[in-house]
Amino acid sequence: MQLLDVSAKCVVDAEGRQEHIRAALERGLEEFGPSSVHDKEICIVGSGPSVKTQLKKIKKLKEKGHMILAIKGAHDFLIENGIVPHAALAVDPQPHIVKCFTKKLPKDHDGQRPAYLIASQCCPEVFDYLEDQQIILWHLLMPSTAEVLKNRVMIGGGSTSGSRGIVLSWMMGFRRFHLFGFDSCLQGHGKKRLRKITGEQWGGKNEEGKLETIMELVCEDKTFYADPAMAAQAQEIQDVIAMLEGSMFKAYGKGLIQTIFKANRDKEWDGYYAVGDKFGSHGVPAIRPEALADAKRVVKATDTGVFRGQSYYQDMAAAAG
Repeated sequence: MQLLDVSAKCVVDAEGRQEHIRAALERGLEEFGPSSVHDKEICIVGSGPSVKTQLKKIKKLKEKGHMILAIKGAHDFLIENGIVPHAALAVDPQPHIVKCFTKKLPKDHDGQRPAYLIASQCCPEVFDYLEDQQIILWHLLMPSTAEVLKNRVMIGGGSTSGSRGIVLSWMMGFRRFHLFGFDSCLQGHGKKRLRKITGEQWGGKNEEGKLETIMELVCEDKTFYADPAMAAQAQEIQDVIAMLEGSMFKAYGKGLIQTIFKANRDKEWDGYYAVGDKFGSHGVPAIRPEALADAKRVVKATDTGVFRGQSYYQDMAAAAG
């Protein structure tokens, strides 16, 4: 796949995100901290259209005891289809993120309820809406907000919720990943291409009334159509994974990212597995010493972070047996 020239930027300016973070910190919520490495597996469910074809597989993996992490709109879709995720994640700072969690379960629900991993840059409306749920606060690694979050653990990992969810799960101690809905492409033809399982379509124009940009991408002789955010995720995800030593990945579906992963597996790159394979002993290789040194200079969480290590799998997934 040819390297894309795609950049991403946050939709809320630095001052606005700093205000959100300060407001979130004042709530006194439990804050995320890294956990020790373990042998459990996690299913990270994005909102790509291919999830619709994978519900039986996701349910089966949950029954096997794997943790289910829903990214944004996947939360409501899974619950509507009888699969309650162990946790749900939100990153974006806009108020509309509240709409991702309309199927939240009441306190008197007879059974497991999700824990909500909400980024501190999310707007106050999201925290207000979820005040009757278990919220675990976590922080994005961004230069514009690093000073506000000094001495706290910050999570890197690209520009999308999905890629940050992968890194957050790695910090929870997971090394075996099942990715669902990581399509990074539109489904269908013409002006009614489906963007997400929520039914959101490419509408031709964005909120500002400008024509939306749709990119034509070719990977492994297959043509995909994607908006800039999708293209950015496809560009970034391999770099993110390369930093996650020991990790192993399977990607379910037939989207752009799944095609990239299959190609990497066919090249016998460590860390990439076919859906039908058993996870083996070949995870993502160790980071080169010079790259690790650079990372440590930028991210000082290993020396100054507030670590509250705990077994997130035990807390969130115990109900799955």
